[in-house]
Amino acid sequence: MRNDRLPRQARDTYKGSAEKRWRFRRNFLGGLLGHAKGMCALTNPTVNSYKRLNADPTVSGASWAPNTISYTGNNRTHMIRLPDAPRFELRLADAAVNPYLLPAAIAAAGLEGMATKADPGEMLMCNMYSDDPDAVKAKAERETLPLYLIDALREFEDDTVRIYHLLNPRVA
Repeated sequence: MRNDRLPRQARDTYKGSAEKRWRFRRNFLGGLLGHAKGMCALTNPTVNSYKRLNADPTVSGASWAPNTISYTGNNRTHMIRLPDAPRFELRLADAAVNPYLLPAAIAAAGLEGMATKADPGEMLMCNMYSDDPDAVKAKAERETLPLYLIDALREFEDDTVRIYHLLNPRVA
């Protein structure tokens, strides 16, 4: 899902310097990365979704689905991609996602990151599917996404903050 709009509160609060806006975006990304395992239950709701997430890499790049919780500039092998300044692309969701729950989950995770000033860590610039030493080291340092739907559902229930509790109790 691509996003190029900041929430109204953020636009009003951070009209100032570019550094403040970047800090806000980093906190929002930190929330997305911090709640990625719990969000998988919503963004990847079928068994076949996890076959896509855990697929072997292809030479053609046909299945460059993310399998680690990371972000980068303009590289499609990471979970979050920042192709240019105000936009980000969350590459976690697949075609089976509920189009109404996806923005709600993104907003809940991002707002939680803003409230807690979550740090997303360092931006990785390596190709996560290559076997070069930088990519191998980066994969070892990062958490991976759930392997199965049942794991994602457990993470969703264990996500003690906003995503599980902000959604309507009938949905969660």
